[in-house]
Amino acid sequence: MTAENIEKLTKALAFTFATASGENPYMPAMAQIERWATQLDACGVRQTDDMAAEIPVLPQWMQAAVSERIEVGDPIDPAAVEVPVARVAKAPKLPKKPKPKKKA
Repeated sequence: MTAENIEKLTKALAFTFATASGENPYMPAMAQIERWATQLDACGVRQTDDMAAEIPVLPQWMQAAVSERIEVGDPIDPAAVEVPVARVAKAPKLPKKPKPKKKA
């Protein structure tokens, strides 16, 4: 894992998310994009300098977000969390239907 390659991959992914979906871009958090870039780097994906030069300049706020190192905790496993389920009261029994009156 190289920090330089991860930064290049992060910028490439950020540019892709910002421009690939048209009018309403889906922009995940930069910390998540960096995680994806780290995973891609671990899988052997390399961002070469000639391809990195073709990526247009990212907006300044994106470049600042890429350079920041935000510590994000591990995601919570929903299966490991116990939700207390206690009954407060029992529901009353349903009322019986009245018998139809006989016509005389």
